[in-house]
Amino acid sequence: RSALILGWFFAKDRELEYVRRMYAKNGFDEVVIRPSKVGLISKPRGWYRTLRRQLQPGRRRAEPRSQSVDSQSLDSLDRHFDVVHCMSGGFLALYVLLRSKVGLRFSTLLCDSTPILPKPAAFTRFARAYLASIGLRLPLKLLPERLHQWLVEGRWWLSIFYIKMKHRLLTLLGRLQGVELNRWMSGPVDWGLSGDYDRVATHALGTIYEGAAQCAGSEIIFLYNKADPFIDPADVANAAELARE
Repeated sequence: RSALILGWFFAKDRELEYVRRMYAKNGFDEVVIRPSKVGLISKPRGWYRTLRRQLQPGRRRAEPRSQSVDSQSLDSLDRHFDVVHCMSGGFLALYVLLRSKVGLRFSTLLCDSTPILPKPAAFTRFARAYLASIGLRLPLKLLPERLHQWLVEGRWWLSIFYIKMKHRLLTLLGRLQGVELNRWMSGPVDWGLSGDYDRVATHALGTIYEGAAQCAGSEIIFLYNKADPFIDPADVANAAELARE
């Protein structure tokens, strides 16, 4: 049996190795670990860079080998896994993989302490829980949650605006961007720019569920603690309801 583990944000190598050993102990003879890089997976510009590298016509062929290492590792995921185990930020990593048109297929999707959805409210909640978990409570007292979320929204808006302008400039210069990348820009990017993050989140969930539906008889399992401060129980409930549909 095979499993793909999409790790949580800030996971250490030894922690992910422990997860690998637990799978091996339970009869999985092939376990692939893919860390969730915070700089790529937690920011709109990171999503754009990953998608553009994969979807822009001729981009990967034109890149030097040193710049295309991650693309090569993505190619190794163009296959079927019995289980894809998303931990925390790994849910967003899976979204980016599937939007990048990596041919990843799986029979079981295990959502472990996730989804952390692509919207400022979810990231603000996660960031505050993380700061509290490492003992940095003073910044949380000085920065009210509503103000914190407003700052995240502002940073995301600037990032998305930059993405939009860069894409438009490259298109005007005659650089082909590809149908799939253009579709993503005119969908989730435009929705984020207008502040409609609920629509962006629904799109992310739909992308992942469509990926799950590629295999007949596939199942989606949610594993979480209602007291988990890192995720909103309402997000989990809405994601589970959408999965049932």
